[in-house]
Amino acid sequence: MERRCILNSWSKEEVRAVIRYEWARGVSGTEIHNRLVEVYGPGVMSKQMVRRWCRTFSDGRQQVEDIPRAGRTRTATTDANVRKVDDMIRANRRITIDEVAEELGISHERAQNITHDILRYRKVSAHSVQLALNITDIETIFWSDSMVTLFWLKDKGDWSAFVVNRIKEIKLLFPKSDWCHIPGYMNPADLISRGCSSSKLIESRWWEGPSWLLEPSHTWPVNELINCEASKILLERRKVRLCNL
Repeated sequence: MERRCILNSWSKEEVRAVIRYEWARGVSGTEIHNRLVEVYGPGVMSKQMVRRWCRTFSDGRQQVEDIPRAGRTRTATTDANVRKVDDMIRANRRITIDEVAEELGISHERAQNITHDILRYRKVSAHSVQLALNITDIETIFWSDSMVTLFWLKDKGDWSAFVVNRIKEIKLLFPKSDWCHIPGYMNPADLISRGCSSSKLIESRWWEGPSWLLEPSHTWPVNELINCEASKILLERRKVRLCNL
């Protein structure tokens, strides 16, 4: 009987060596990726990155170790790196932080810092749409079907650092925006999660939102934080430990 197991620990040099070996045997990038996932698990390396390494070896590269970059440390946040990350994300919106780090030879933390804190690429969606359409001065209303989230946004509680940082970020991006509650069954963003066929999804015209948005605002669903589970809210209260000295 064939025995297989998942290797939970591995180095990037080891994975690259496997890719080079399989590439030399004429195995396609997709098949190499499938074999890697069988042995190392789904988090080993993306299919796009495997294909990129196959092309790199085809171009003549032989070593699997990172090539040192002269003149700067490999983890430096340089203007050149920022521009490269920006170009990579614009060319492939599905690229991951690990792929960015792998391509530039920098650490995961540095790639995340450039992507999130400098380029602010986790703020796509509403913020990017407003900037792209040049409509930043109009009234903006956001809707959520999560009572807990709305409570966090409206209440100045002593929340955990996780909640505080995200609420602060939302209010920084959209300081003059109103937040309202939409019942889950009316939320078009939940069509897929509730179970929906492709034909029904097309017929729903979800991109237009609920039909009542075209009506006067006083006819919209009641915007009150009712039936909110206190237990879920309190889970994110800042933890305080008391001790006797």
